[in-house]
Amino acid sequence: MISLLQTVAKPVVATIVKQAVATEKPVNDALEILSKVNEFYSSAWDKLILFGTVSFAIVGIFVPLIIQWYQKRVLIINEKEFESRVNKKIDQIKNEITDELSKKIDEKFKLFDKELEVAKQLSVAQSYHIQGNLYAQKDEFYEALKDFISASKHYSYCQDAFNLKRSLENIGFMLDRLKKTDTDNLKNVDLVDLVKILDKIDKEQKTNVLLDFTNEIRAKLHNMK
Repeated sequence: MISLLQTVAKPVVATIVKQAVATEKPVNDALEILSKVNEFYSSAWDKLILFGTVSFAIVGIFVPLIIQWYQKRVLIINEKEFESRVNKKIDQIKNEITDELSKKIDEKFKLFDKELEVAKQLSVAQSYHIQGNLYAQKDEFYEALKDFISASKHYSYCQDAFNLKRSLENIGFMLDRLKKTDTDNLKNVDLVDLVKILDKIDKEQKTNVLLDFTNEIRAKLHNMK
């Protein structure tokens, strides 16, 4: 800081000294010159100190404020970006959970609908089975045959192999008591194609356990007189 003052003041002092030498003033003038030089240095030094103090004060006050403002600004931006990313992630998780729940609910409803339909089909099959037994007890074998065929279709849908076997056996018993004209009427009048029904039953069953029973019925149909 002193060298800066000296650099600024040196040309001024040199000019004053040259004027004194040129005019050849007495010693008193030289003292006056020195006094002015001293005043100049003192004044310049005081101003420089004041400038430095003010500068440091400005730097000490405003720079921290600027830095603090910048830090807050960056923090706000980072918080907004973080909040945005968190919200997006939350929305993504919500959508994934919603989709997953929807799929599971749909699966549950489909399973429930399937179980409900199986229960309904089983109830219908049992009704036809009971009705077929009643017709058979009254020797109304043609009507009993139609009911046992209907029961077999519904049992097959339900995968109720035990009752399906019973109804297929009953179909065979009824065929033993009927004629070919009866089975022709069954197909042509009542539109009940027993062969196609047997083929469908074979396809629906997961095993071939009942294949012997369906084949036996086909053989009886073929051999009827």
